[in-house]
Amino acid sequence: MSGNTKKQQNPVIEITLKTINNLKVNSPPLFSEVIKAANKYQQQSQMLSQTGLVLADTIQRLTIHNSGDFGEGFKKLADAVRDLENKRDEVCKVLLNEFITPNKQAVENDQKDIVTFEKNYKKDRDSMRQEILKLEAKTRKAGKKTTPEVLKQQITELNDKIKESEQLNANKLRDVVLMERKKHATFLSQFNQFLEKEIELATESIAKYSTALNTHRELINTQSQLPSETESMISKQERTLVQIQPQQGDSSNGDYRISYAPGTVQADSTYESYDSYDNYDNYDNYDQSYTDSGYDQQQQYGDQQQYGGTELQARALYDYDSHEPTDLCLRAGEILSILQQDDGSGWSKGRNSNGMEGIFPSSYIEYV
Repeated sequence: MSGNTKKQQNPVIEITLKTINNLKVNSPPLFSEVIKAANKYQQQSQMLSQTGLVLADTIQRLTIHNSGDFGEGFKKLADAVRDLENKRDEVCKVLLNEFITPNKQAVENDQKDIVTFEKNYKKDRDSMRQEILKLEAKTRKAGKKTTPEVLKQQITELNDKIKESEQLNANKLRDVVLMERKKHATFLSQFNQFLEKEIELATESIAKYSTALNTHRELINTQSQLPSETESMISKQERTLVQIQPQQGDSSNGDYRISYAPGTVQADSTYESYDSYDNYDNYDNYDQSYTDSGYDQQQQYGDQQQYGGTELQARALYDYDSHEPTDLCLRAGEILSILQQDDGSGWSKGRNSNGMEGIFPSSYIEYV
């Protein structure tokens, strides 16, 4: 053979050394990069979880001034977001405690273990090589100066030592490959704990958000419908007509009275139902006659709705609580003085028996 020809390496030794090099030189930086990326993922996921909780709290605030079915829908949405973000926080903790932290320590420990393994392997292999070289020299010497029986014995000892060397290499290869596989298996096992939590989160997310979507679709489809409670309230609330009628007898003396009739005027009145008047145009004549008599229309429908010492009053049908400074809280059954009737906004202004004034939903009262 030419002196430039590379000596053929034992394949067992070659794979053993290659595996040692991977564990000692190639793998640690790559595993460190994975841990670094996982750490960044964990931190940003935790920030996302915290932001999600802020979102849930903000959605929850929509229920302050929104009750009923939509208020309940907002609450369920906020609860779903909050539950899932708490679960996301659990996932972040598992990733940190069960994968990132132990793998940081494993990188250091594995480095020490593979360096120790390499050192012992080289020591054992060098020792075995020296013994084989000695036996080879002894066998060559026996072939020149001793009997065939002694030579045969030396050859047997040399072969046994070579077999022992091959077994040593095989055992070391098995050990180092299993060491590498154990490291990879441990890595995947620890990452699987994180993945299992992620799957839990995804499963719960699908279930909760699917339920929320169905609820929201139902609510969206009812956008042109009134809630049953409001519909019931409106059906019970009769429209009130305010009219000024002459007192029984001769009205030439200017004596009039205010009549509040649900839907139509009092039975003893000669006036027809207000529904029969087209856009209330026919009331202009009455207003003009009262203006001519010294009664101003603004005085009839002023802020306090007073005329001749009579004040428009209403009874609260329901409790109404509000923290707004402009609102007047109501208690079911209390009598209110109406300072300003509903102008189409859905709100009226009044004063309670304690002298407190403010606005309140018009649907919460009935006129008395």
